[in-house]
Formats: sequence, C-alpha cells, structure tokens
Amino acid sequence: MALADLDMEMILSVNFVPVSMDEAVKFHMRKLDSVEANSMQFQHRQLQRMHVAMPEPLHFQKERKGLTDNLNDITSRDQGMVLATITLAHTADSLEQLDSDTKLIRSMTRGKACDFSTCTDQQLDALNTVLPYGLDRISMDRSLTSESLAAYVPFKAEEICDPTGVLYGQNAATRNLVVVDRLAKSSGNGFVLGMTGGGKSFFCKEELVSLRLKYPPNKADFLVLDPEMEWAKVATELGGEVYHVGQDSINPFDLELDLRERSPLAYKTEFITTFCEKVSEGGGLDAQTKSLIDRAVRMVYKDFLKSKGKYRPPLLGDFRIVLLRMENQRAQELALSLERFVDGALNTFSKATNIDSGSSLICYSLNGLRDQMKPIGTLITLDHLLGRVMRNYRQGKITFVYADEFALLFQDEDTGKFFANLWRRIRKYNGYCTGATQNTEEVLESESGRAMLANTDFVVMLNQSPTNAHRLAELYKITENQEKFFKDVPPGHGLMKVSGTLVPFVSTVPKDTKLYRLLSTNPREGKWD
Repeated sequence: MALADLDMEMILSVNFVPVSMDEAVKFHMRKLDSVEANSMQFQHRQLQRMHVAMPEPLHFQKERKGLTDNLNDITSRDQGMVLATITLAHTADSLEQLDSDTKLIRSMTRGKACDFSTCTDQQLDALNTVLPYGLDRISMDRSLTSESLAAYVPFKAEEICDPTGVLYGQNAATRNLVVVDRLAKSSGNGFVLGMTGGGKSFFCKEELVSLRLKYPPNKADFLVLDPEMEWAKVATELGGEVYHVGQDSINPFDLELDLRERSPLAYKTEFITTFCEKVSEGGGLDAQTKSLIDRAVRMVYKDFLKSKGKYRPPLLGDFRIVLLRMENQRAQELALSLERFVDGALNTFSKATNIDSGSSLICYSLNGLRDQMKPIGTLITLDHLLGRVMRNYRQGKITFVYADEFALLFQDEDTGKFFANLWRRIRKYNGYCTGATQNTEEVLESESGRAMLANTDFVVMLNQSPTNAHRLAELYKITENQEKFFKDVPPGHGLMKVSGTLVPFVSTVPKDTKLYRLLSTNPREGKWD
C-alpha cells in the first residue's frame, strides 16, 4: 500500500460486520434492480428529448458488472459479504501541514480508484472509530466480499517471535522484532547466503554471540570451521580456543565410542576408507583393498574396544604397521602411500590430538593448510567435529557448528559428501549446523547442496545477484515482491525463511560499538564482511 511509504504518522482501522448469504443475495439483487431501473429511466428520458435511442452510459455497465461479479463470488465461490468502514487518521504539527497531508493522501488514493471523504464535523466520532475499541461511529459503510476486504489491510506481513528464541533484528515491513528459536524447529540446521559485502559472516558471528550468552559453557559447545582466519578474534574474545589445522595435530583415529551401537566401528571404517582414497591419489579403491582396510581397522582398534575406550586411541602409524604385517601386495602398496603421512614431510596428522578438549568454543582455522593437504585436512577436521558432537550428546550438551564459506567443501567430491552426511547426522545428536557462503551458485549446482537447501528450515538470504535471487525464488516459491528484499540491498538486509514463513528483516549494529569492531573483519571503515 502506497500510503505506508508516506512520511507521516497514521492510524488505519477497518471495521466490518459480516452479512448472511441470504441477506447478501437480496442486497445485490436490490442493487441490480436499482441499476436496471436507473438505466431504463435514462434511456426513456433520452428518447423523449432526442427521439433517438442512446447507448447506455459506461458507469451503468461498470456498476452492473461489479454487482454481478460480487453476486457470483458469493453464490459460486463461497465468498462472504461484509459491510465495512475504512477509517484513516493522520496527525501533523500544524493545521496547514494537516491540510497539506490530507490533500496528498486524497490525491494518492484517487490514483488507485479509491477516494477518502473528510470527516469535517465528525472528528470525535472518527477518532473513536479509528482507535482499537471496536466501535463504528461514522456509519459510512460500503459492501465488500471477504476477498476484497483483504486488499484493504495494508500489513499482511508474517511475523516470527518465538518466546524462547534470540533476536535476529527487525521485520523490514512491520518493524516488529524477529525472534527465532532454531532448536524448536524440526530441522535446526541453517544456511546464510549472501554476496561479498552482504554481511553473512557478520550475521553468523552475531548469532554466535547471542547463543553464547544464552547457553552457558556446561550447556552448549560452539565449533567453527574457519577457512579464512576470520573468526579467531571473536573466538578469543569469547574465551574460546583457536586451533590451527596443519600446525597443531588431529588424530584421524580418534573415536568417540558409543557402546550402545551394534557396530561402533562402522562409521569410522567408512571415514578411514575415504581417507585412504585421498592418500593413494589413484581414484577409487577396489573391493579387495576396501576389505583389507576394514580388516586393518578392526585389528588396530582391538585393544581400544576391549578396554571400552580407556586405552589411548590408535595412531596413523599403528594403522600403517598393521598393513605392513599383512602378507598382501595391496596392503603393502597402501602402507607405502601412507609413509609420507607418518614419517615424511606431511606427518601433521600422525600424532595424538593436542587440542584443548575442555574449551566450549573452538575455532578450527584451515588457513594454514597447504593446497596438497587441504582436502585431507578438511576431511579429518570434519570427522573430529562429528566426534565432538557425539560426545556432547552423551553428556547432554548442545553443539552449534558453523562452517564459513562452506561452498568450498563441495569443490572436493569426498569432502562434499562427508559434509552432507554430517549435515544429515548432526540433528540426531542434538547438533545444529550453520553454513555460510557467498558462492550460492556453486551450492545450487551441486545435487547434494541443493538437496540440503531444499530441506533446511532456517535460511537467511542476504544481498544476492539477480541470477541467484531468481533461482532461490524458484526453490522457495518466493514472490517478486518478496524477492526485492534480498536483491541490491545494503549489508544486514535480507529475507529469512523459517520453516514455511518468509520474513524480510534488517539486522544492524552501530558502528561505534565494541561489538561491531569485534564482529567486522573488513579493514575498510563502515564496511561489513
């Protein structure tokens, strides 16, 4: 509604009384009879004056058609009829300004085939009508169908205000608060999508701060996958640890043992097989080699399982020794492929994990990984993340995982599949994963990425290119009017999808605050992300 864009204070009230179908039909029949009678009288007068039959005036035709359409809606389309009074009150600092605003409002509405009458001698009655008392003191009713009445309600925006949620900003249409509890949704996983400079990393960090304040360390852990070293500052400030993957060590054979599982090694065997495929660099492994890996995994974990997790988990070197002891050529070849990762220059992941597992906020920085080690290092980190989530689940803790620039994970097929599997499994262990990326197109092109987007309840769409905006609109059935909220918009503005609800929102932080300086990673003044 164009009136909502005017820079003036206004109160709009719609009072209506429903009319029964019988009365509605009688009302429209009387109106039609009146139109026909008036039309015949006009024709008769014209014939007497000019002795020639004149065409029926257009306003009679329009009135007849409008009444006929309404009658058809009521009798055939199950539309109701109401008698409605639409009242608009506006204020100004002076009588001159009030008169000027009145002329502006009437001029604007006439262009929309709607005219307001001024309540010159009924100001008090009009005020009592427009205020939320449920009173109608001016009795200037007009008949409307229920469908037509909906068009006169200027704010049909959806709202999200979960009583147990955290603040995400303001509704861009109504200026009400947007408060969401992701844990209360059927799938708490989420995506934050936006072009460079749209504020996606800023948004994720701001959410992390809010959730960190809501959930104490004994209730929730926060794990961040950071490929560009952009989260270290906020992690340190919030009392967390920054772990430099590639410099510090993660043991790929760490296992969070769940004795209730029938096959506690099934998932770990699958991961070690994928790891060996990466190490061999020869493409996929044949069935016999996979069987040898399965046998070696069971052998290397034998003492660990017998002790019910009390012994230290095996290391990559232990696994290689088991392969060397097998009298099999394929096992020997695989052991040789592992040599440089155990005793050679790439032995980063051959040692015990030295991360402080007591910290409830850990930032895994992948920035120091060399290109050759990035796929392997990322894969091992994801496995470590899932192990931490499973441990927290047994301890009754929630785990929030943030994957910044997660589209990079899909550049490697194995890493992408592993992340998609993590995305599906994490909810089972009371974990909630958030993926942020500027490469929306890459995610949409990936079959698994598109499936993840389609089945996620929480999606934040910040500034998008026209092409990506159109594809997201197709995916989520977004209207053209809603699409404008995430096309060519400033940082922190966008459209939020929460389950089946779409809400335009604005989330900004004053730039002269410590929080803004903490969350922003752009060295340029006044820029986001």
